[in-house]
Amino acid sequence: MGDFLNGGIVFAEYIPYLKIHQEYLRTQRKYEPGELITSIQDLLKDTWVMWHGKTKHIEMFKSMPLRVVINFINSGSIRKAIPREPLLNKVSDK
Repeated sequence: MGDFLNGGIVFAEYIPYLKIHQEYLRTQRKYEPGELITSIQDLLKDTWVMWHGKTKHIEMFKSMPLRVVINFINSGSIRKAIPREPLLNKVSDK
């Protein structure tokens, strides 16, 4: 194992694993980030949105204070979620 620091394993040992794992998660997502959402009306039209690179349901934003949601919109951290096309398994007939 690695060295222990403050009761946990040194974070630097996990950086390569985290990069590989984040890439894996990116390939497994059902949605891709689309265009920026610029108003609350645009936000309320969609059921799923991308927030900081992760897919979130619109109900999460409905439960937040309005000021926080407006700050997220103004900072450009909310994007439309575009469904990915499913990858079809190509099976060759023999």
